[in-house]
Amino acid sequence: MKELLMTTRTSFFPVAKLFKRDLLADEKFNTNYHLAEDALFLTELLLKTRCSSVFIDKPVYYYDHREGSATTSVNRHVFDTIEVYKQIIAKVSQAFPNLKYELKNRECWSYITVYDKIIFTSSEQYQKEKAELRTWIVQHRREIWKDAYFTTFRKVAILSLVISPWLYKKIVGLKN
Repeated sequence: MKELLMTTRTSFFPVAKLFKRDLLADEKFNTNYHLAEDALFLTELLLKTRCSSVFIDKPVYYYDHREGSATTSVNRHVFDTIEVYKQIIAKVSQAFPNLKYELKNRECWSYITVYDKIIFTSSEQYQKEKAELRTWIVQHRREIWKDAYFTTFRKVAILSLVISPWLYKKIVGLKN
């Protein structure tokens, strides 16, 4: 589970996995969520089956980012990512209490991901939420800075967010 939570070698999403058919026989995606439901599915499946994972370093799946898709659009469902990761954290921390550091990483990642999506939309619709997300990230900046899994680029971006959301957007925009 730790490898899956922290690796950059693979994603947390079922589309990048091969499964034994009988593992999936009675499993279904949680349709209450429009984003990150696949990460919740994978977590629940791995916790239920306690099956092991094998990583290969060959690309076997290429994800196509389409404009207007659920993962590229910004609407109220963008906040599902945070809610799903709260569930993942609760479930995994019960089964693996020694993974607190890795789970904090996932929590920070979920807030940063949602904030990044919102700041790059032209919509003014989520101003209150944007401010709340920024506040949360700034309050957790020390955890992010200490986290070996966040890149130096991301840590510099978080530092800039403390100073100015405009500066943060400019820095993060360099990577996009």
